[in-house]
Amino acid sequence: MILDLTSLEKAIYSLEQAVNFINSQEYAAFDQNKKNIIRAGLIQNFEFTYELSWKFIQRYLKANINKDIIEGLSRRELFKYAKEKKLINDIDLWMLFHQARSETSHTYDNNKAQEITEIALKFLPHSKELLNILKLKNERL
Repeated sequence: MILDLTSLEKAIYSLEQAVNFINSQEYAAFDQNKKNIIRAGLIQNFEFTYELSWKFIQRYLKANINKDIIEGLSRRELFKYAKEKKLINDIDLWMLFHQARSETSHTYDNNKAQEITEIALKFLPHSKELLNILKLKNERL
């Protein structure tokens, strides 16, 4: 089954724009209140990009392994299958992304926001790699 990756492409593009802005000189010149607002936007981009990423992993695995096996797996088990199918390289890193995503919805404090920002910066290349792998797998179908 060919996956329509449009929503994932758009999410990754949006996250990349947020990451690029946070790494810019313009961002560095802002006062802390503006930085906090922009950081919140980056975190939100991370949230929906991560959500789409793992859901596309799940869709691919359901279509290419067995829907009944994939349905109801823990996230770690899902990522284990994803690594076996060469969709991702590092289960523990993807679990870190999952944990960071979970923490964004439970509490908000400045220190936690900074930690999640750092994780979001790490996530971008991995989400892009996943997208490229899924595109290649689509081409083979």
